[in-house]
Amino acid sequence: MKILIADDDRTVCQALRLLFLSQGHDAQYIINPLNILEFIESYAPDVLLLDLNFSVDTSGEQGLQILKDVHAAYERLPVILITAWGTLDLAVQGMKAGASDFVTKPWENEVLMQKVQTQWSLRQTAVSTKANLLNELVGSSEAMKLARELLSKAASSEATLWISGSRGTGKDLLASIYHRMGNRSSLPLLKLEDSEEVEAELWGYRKGVFPGSTKDHRGLLSKIGEGNLQISAWESFSSGLQSKLLKVIEERKFTVIGSDLEMDVRCGWLATSHFHPDDSLETGALREDLYYRLAQVHIHLPDLDERREDMPELIRHFSAQLNAGERKRKLEESAIEWLSTCSFPGNVRQLKAYLERVWLLSEQYTLNIKELKKYFAAEDKPAELTLEGMEKEMIKKAIAQKKGNMSEVAKTLGITRSALYRRMSKFGIQHED
Repeated sequence: MKILIADDDRTVCQALRLLFLSQGHDAQYIINPLNILEFIESYAPDVLLLDLNFSVDTSGEQGLQILKDVHAAYERLPVILITAWGTLDLAVQGMKAGASDFVTKPWENEVLMQKVQTQWSLRQTAVSTKANLLNELVGSSEAMKLARELLSKAASSEATLWISGSRGTGKDLLASIYHRMGNRSSLPLLKLEDSEEVEAELWGYRKGVFPGSTKDHRGLLSKIGEGNLQISAWESFSSGLQSKLLKVIEERKFTVIGSDLEMDVRCGWLATSHFHPDDSLETGALREDLYYRLAQVHIHLPDLDERREDMPELIRHFSAQLNAGERKRKLEESAIEWLSTCSFPGNVRQLKAYLERVWLLSEQYTLNIKELKKYFAAEDKPAELTLEGMEKEMIKKAIAQKKGNMSEVAKTLGITRSALYRRMSKFGIQHED
């Protein structure tokens, strides 16, 4: 364990350092608090012991300001306040400002060591929990490594997060991990599902405002409190609605439909979209000011075909989950290799659903390629990946991403429009320009 002591009394610092060294811990001290943030960055302590008084003034104001600065820069660093002028009021102020605990001078060695050990243990548990949550995002591809890195940074800083990706790539899972890793994890995570009445669902309304509205309806902004609110398909909202939402996010105020009472908004925001924001910004479907306000961190989850190296790991991951149930199966290595060459347009969700179907319907314990081929549903239509198959899927995906703008599709694929139409005819891809 690494302990940093910040106190303007050198004798106190030396005594505390000797105490921790005698217990087998690493300890350093700092007397001048002006460069404490730089010292924390270089030393990376597990626990900070912080004096509240760095001058003849015993109000504790200087120590509280240092605490606030440390908490803002290193929110997850446990801070134990230590002062000779400890009062309940000052301790409460410190705890509200982000301190984890406090002791008073003169201290009892055993009590102090117990408090430090407790905070270190809690931090280790938090780090372990964080790692376990990140491991739910399966895959060793560069795209998934980047996703885990960005997710960790976003959750620890409570930055607003924008998640994009095709259907079935795992946007809801990533949003759930972000919520569970953050400081709002004990509060609700609510999601606005696709709805034609977005304003009514978010703002809520008073009875009698709409035909048939016989009672008040609480909107998500009223229900969420200080939890996280996840809203999807922003690019499908009208520009006017996007403007209204931006105003709510910026001003942190809203008014229930049919009421004049303004209410506070205290929630965190999560945005998800089926398309890459660059495409929606280019077409004007998404307002730039809204996107840049919400996308302090942007994570794009690529299609499964674009991170095919993750397929074996995903297959083993879902197999292990299914084997935790009553029906046990074993996939032959050759079967895993073959399945990893198949295309699943529905991405991770489709792959998982397919394996669940195999586990449910197959009567064989050992699953080989022949057995796996029996359980592809007609709507799945997976096929062994060939060059032609890859080309066909790329064209279909480009058409979907560019919303049928064939000039843009051809440009994206790096071919002429006439070459694009020849390939579409070859593969039987029908689309009106």
